[in-house]
Amino acid sequence: MPRHMRAAVLTAPRTCEIREVATPQPGPDQVLIRLEGCGVCGSNLPLWEGRAWFTYPTAPGRPGHEGWGRVVALGTAATGVAIGDRVALLSDCAFAEYDVAAASSVIK
Repeated sequence: MPRHMRAAVLTAPRTCEIREVATPQPGPDQVLIRLEGCGVCGSNLPLWEGRAWFTYPTAPGRPGHEGWGRVVALGTAATGVAIGDRVALLSDCAFAEYDVAAASSVIK
C-alpha cells in the first residue's frame, strides 16, 4: 500500500487543489478502498459555493461520499467483504485515490 496518495482539497470557496497526503488506514470495522470514481452530489454544492458556516481548507477528499472502487485492505474486525471485491461505498472523503468506510456501509 502506498504511504501517500493524491486527494482533492477545497482551499476556499470554488477553489480546489490536488495535494499529496497520507493514505488512510482502516480501523477495526473498516475497509480501505482504492477508489475508481466518485459522484458529485447536490449536497456537495454548498461547500463548493462557500456558505458562511464552512471552514477551509477541507479535509483531503471531502466532501466526496458516493464512491466506488476495490477493497485493498481490511480492518481486524471487518466482515462481509474481501480484498479484491468491487464495491460502492458511503464515506466522507472519496474525492481521493483511497478512502476508508465502515464495512457495513459498502455494497458489492
